[in-house]
Amino acid sequence: MHCSCSPFPWWSLLLLATAAATCPLLGVTDAPTKAYLAPIVFHGRLVALARRGPAQQATFLVDKVFKSPQPLAKSVVVEFAYRKNSSKCRGAPYTEGELQLASRYVVFAARRRQHRSKMIAVAQPEPYSKRKAVSRVLCANCAKAPSIRGLNDVKVDIFSKLKLKCRISGNPPPKVVWFKNGLKLKADGRIKLRSKRRYSHLIINRVSLDDAGHYKCIAKNVLGNATAFANVIAATTTTESPFWQLRKDPCPRRNFCLNGGVCIYFAVVKEYACECADGYGGQRCETKVISTLSTGQFLSA
Repeated sequence: MHCSCSPFPWWSLLLLATAAATCPLLGVTDAPTKAYLAPIVFHGRLVALARRGPAQQATFLVDKVFKSPQPLAKSVVVEFAYRKNSSKCRGAPYTEGELQLASRYVVFAARRRQHRSKMIAVAQPEPYSKRKAVSRVLCANCAKAPSIRGLNDVKVDIFSKLKLKCRISGNPPPKVVWFKNGLKLKADGRIKLRSKRRYSHLIINRVSLDDAGHYKCIAKNVLGNATAFANVIAATTTTESPFWQLRKDPCPRRNFCLNGGVCIYFAVVKEYACECADGYGGQRCETKVISTLSTGQFLSA
């Protein structure tokens, strides 16, 4: 495994911009990152909503202040911009019905003209249930840049399952992206990407020779990023038959195998075959196989 870390991501520019101006954190969706970047964070109860031209003003009774350079009033007005009239520095976008009176929210804001009770929303509020996630990133020395461990080179047989696992740490929880030979991987029927707070899995079913290559796991949060690398070697399984020789190139015939089957080309006899997915059979995996538990036999649908 190789790991590299960068403490100065593009997020740093966003953080500096947020500190200098009351503009929304466009594109930021998770509560911990909003909390880290917003100048003011509090949770409170919504007691009033009023339309003021292109803006929506929301009045909150403040229950708890997580972060603020100056004390907050007990009642504060936070301004949002209606999406159809959205302007970068008029507040985060607002759609009718997003906020409910008497409900509690975690609010991300910035002061407006040094006024104690009037602010501009820099991000969409989060439900009250997110307050613990916000607390975990705003406590003293709690925010940390990402780190990765546990990714290693691997050799895997064709038609078996490949599993690569990255152990992730960082606060706010990092977002993870996988690459193969420089290209971003996306989940499909054969490739699965599973990420949780502390780890990320890449799973490839029915490995082929084309799955060999250089894999990369990147974890990012507002404080930086970390990268780990692994090389994957796909090996053929030798048999006694000289006809079991597979080409490295993909099958010349596109879509020969149906229902997720993997195409095999026998170069010696110049014939095609299919390695069918579970539940399918036939020369081209065109037949759905139904098992009967009572007899242990298989029926073709």
